[in-house]
Amino acid sequence: MRRFYTTGLDTWFGESALNGRRIRHVDLFHPAVGSHGIHLVEYADPADAELIHTDREAWKQLPAVKDWLDRGAPCLIATDFMDELSEDLWHDLEQVARLPHPIYESTVALDDLHGKPEFAHKKFKKKHLDDLGVIGVKGHHKVLDVHKLAKARNPLVRLSNTY
Repeated sequence: MRRFYTTGLDTWFGESALNGRRIRHVDLFHPAVGSHGIHLVEYADPADAELIHTDREAWKQLPAVKDWLDRGAPCLIATDFMDELSEDLWHDLEQVARLPHPIYESTVALDDLHGKPEFAHKKFKKKHLDDLGVIGVKGHHKVLDVHKLAKARNPLVRLSNTY
């Protein structure tokens, strides 16, 4: 089953050193699943989002995009991993924040992630919750609520192929 993460665009497509060699973060993800995400940008006009495909330079000049880039280009990512080592390497990246596990933590509200010490290892801060507000996520939401909101924005950003 896929999991949700928030991180910056540079981390998502970045690299890290592992045993003396460089590894691309996207290579940590399961090759059949890959990774799919949503840029957490709040556009003044929803049509502005299409500029990324038609005129990338004009898109970069939009005030909303400049603000997004200044905030570290936060994204919501759905992915899965080929093995535990890859998952551990991804989780160890300082810039990666985990949302609740969809099976074992499905009743955990996002407010609890940044408010309770037992979830500190997930590195989910109030900033991440604020970033997710772009797609309508609130503190009382749980991971399956995030799934529904994300899937409505981008059908590929989901926890499972079956729902």
